[in-house]
Amino acid sequence: MLHPERYRLRDIPEEDRQKPGGKYIGGVIALTATALILTGAWFCAYHVFRSHYEFNTVKNSGNIRIALIADSHLGVTLDGERFARQMERIDAEGADVLIIDGDFVDDDSSRSDMETACEALGRMKTPVYYVYGNHDRGYYRYRDFDGLYLEKCLRDNGVTILRDSYELVDGRFYIVGREDRSWERTELSTLLGPLDRSKYIIVADHQPGEFEEEAKQGADLVLSGHTHGGHVWPSGYFGYWFGVNDGIWGLYDHGDTHCIVTSGISGWAIPFKTGTYSEYVIIDIHGT
Repeated sequence: MLHPERYRLRDIPEEDRQKPGGKYIGGVIALTATALILTGAWFCAYHVFRSHYEFNTVKNSGNIRIALIADSHLGVTLDGERFARQMERIDAEGADVLIIDGDFVDDDSSRSDMETACEALGRMKTPVYYVYGNHDRGYYRYRDFDGLYLEKCLRDNGVTILRDSYELVDGRFYIVGREDRSWERTELSTLLGPLDRSKYIIVADHQPGEFEEEAKQGADLVLSGHTHGGHVWPSGYFGYWFGVNDGIWGLYDHGDTHCIVTSGISGWAIPFKTGTYSEYVIIDIHGT
């Protein structure tokens, strides 16, 4: 039987007694730190920053300005209207083209948001080119539109879809759009074979998994997304460490080929970003 009188406060040494309120300090610090981290992560996901790259080329292409976005995953941080406002920002950049580098929509994207976003692309003065990502066709087939309707809405709003195909823009540079590597696709050597190598060659490939081959085949600039810049640190680094992806976020040079991985204009599933932020990218290329 316990005898409470044996455990009176006066029997506890002074240095071992809990100071009033002391037991709460650790909890308050933890909650405050968590709130600050989540607030910053929320801001980095919802606020779209502008990133800029600048390169020189010996090719006779003149000056080229490329706008790049990827991974809008409509419905996560950007609904149709918020996406439209970002397109107004990008349109004001005066780029020669806007490249949408995959994962424009997701399984949870709504038909109304997708239609509103496509209409915003149709209002742009900047010509828009689009390549497929791994989420665009949908995995689970429960959203209220399918891949064929997405394609129709894009085309109806003047968007050029590049699916293992290319286009010569203004007679100065090529945009080569690759099919996403989740699907069967054309060998890069076959796809780039007919191109005039004296012109600047831009390859848009949603997943950054073939940088060395794309450099070997003569691409001057490779544009990718997919990784979300790591999204929630350090989860995005595992694909890089294990060789699934050739990059996470930023610039990776392979010889004379510049390879850019964008962190995306939004993110997937989780409306927070740590160690990265949402962005659109402007690339200035200075030719002879």
